[in-house]
Amino acid sequence: MNTLDDVRAAAIRAYSSLRFRGHSDCRAFEAAVGLFRVRCPRVDRREAHFVVATWICDALEPEVGD
Repeated sequence: MNTLDDVRAAAIRAYSSLRFRGHSDCRAFEAAVGLFRVRCPRVDRREAHFVVATWICDALEPEVGD
């Protein structure tokens, strides 16, 4: 069974990997949302977009003090 932390890490990894390989932000984001929805099927589409967007923003945001 997946923990939410595992799902978060996988979604961020999917997004980052696709962006690194030159895919558009939109395509990478939709892939990350798709992965999230496969692993958390009870979460509706709108909420899935919000959750994944928050995770990606948090992951890309520089640490305070850097």
